[in-house]
Amino acid sequence: MPLELLAFGIDATLRAVGDARLTGAPPSPDGGVLAGYFGPLDDPEALSRRLSAVPGVVGHGLFSPHKVSEILVGRGQEVRRRRVGG
Repeated sequence: MPLELLAFGIDATLRAVGDARLTGAPPSPDGGVLAGYFGPLDDPEALSRRLSAVPGVVGHGLFSPHKVSEILVGRGQEVRRRRVGG
């Protein structure tokens, strides 16, 4: 899952996030460092709150479950669609 992080304090931010690695991609348009989160996604709502509370995390790829009706999962050249909720 994508993360945008502040460059300042990046090592401490990565430790606080947990299973995350820098992508090596160019900075975001706002100058943020791009990383990927590879930890468990069992409770997306709780993870979203936790990541949002970590100093240095500018943004992440999780949205409130109330705003999501479909998830697209890309792996290689394949994209899978998954309906969410009722």
